[in-house]
Amino acid sequence: MDKIVAIDPGGTTGVCAIEETASHVEGVPDFQVVMVEEILWENRLTFFEALFYGRLTTINGEPLLPDVVVIESFRLRPGRAMEQIGSNFPSVRVIGIVEAFVALCINEPLLVFQEPSIIGRCEILAEHASMFRGLIHAGDAYRHARYYHLTTRRKP
Repeated sequence: MDKIVAIDPGGTTGVCAIEETASHVEGVPDFQVVMVEEILWENRLTFFEALFYGRLTTINGEPLLPDVVVIESFRLRPGRAMEQIGSNFPSVRVIGIVEAFVALCINEPLLVFQEPSIIGRCEILAEHASMFRGLIHAGDAYRHARYYHLTTRRKP
């Protein structure tokens, strides 16, 4: 089953990794959350280097090497351009870092971009909610991962 790492890029970057499972029981999630992180700007390079070179582990202590990386895309919208004056565009910079590391990986994971509005289509499941208290960006990353999982999972 696939390990999906979703990223909500920004000055504080949310990261959530899920691992798909073989569960087909009604009402039981067919994935488990295996990592939840919020990465501060100053730690972005070391974190992503560790992620893509297999030096991070899951909650269960297993190596985390993603099969799929889902990242929120960025577009400068006309109505929001003025508020970006003077911005160094941290979201764009994180996206570039992720693209570079994905391209450098020997076992290159699939890179998927999602629009920010996608997260409005998914909720954090009640059984996972406690993992995301106070972690807004990680919660957004979870929603990206869950949306990808729900729209691409293999049916039994």
